[in-house]
Amino acid sequence: MDIKQKIKVQMIKSGVKSDTELASRCGWSKANYSNKLQRANFKLSDLETIAEALRCDLVIEFVERKGEDDGEENRPSR
Repeated sequence: MDIKQKIKVQMIKSGVKSDTELASRCGWSKANYSNKLQRANFKLSDLETIAEALRCDLVIEFVERKGEDDGEENRPSR
């Protein structure tokens, strides 16, 4: 499920009936929110604002991959 779908699901759970309503709760214009949604281009601060507007917590986590070598080749170069 991508971020757009997750937002839509949470809107339903939170009783937010439209994108216009969510945009208003976030303090954004409908056009601004629509552009962000269309591109799925959200900053962390955008997601925090959406979570607050939907009265939920935003949780982002890194989960270790199982079965991968811990060697240097898997680490990002600096």
